[in-house]
Amino acid sequence: MKNIIESVLVKHLGKYVDGLKNSLDIGLLDGEVSIENVSLKASFFNGLNLPFTLAFSHIEKIHIDIPWTSLKDKNTIITIRGIYALLSMTRE
Repeated sequence: MKNIIESVLVKHLGKYVDGLKNSLDIGLLDGEVSIENVSLKASFFNGLNLPFTLAFSHIEKIHIDIPWTSLKDKNTIITIRGIYALLSMTRE
């Protein structure tokens, strides 16, 4: 079960986050997933055609609380703490 959750997270969040696979902490019984010390993928961010590029980023912690016993009745809560980003203007 833990491998399934890990593969789903890597598949969906891996498009946006670097270092995901090595920073996952999955607690199956309590429904908690912690991801620490990762960064945003510059390739994805810079592909959005914004007037700036992502030079550096860091996310301290992403915490996901999954209510396994009542998925239909309760919300999955995602908390992100400590997002740092260094942006630079795009020269045209």
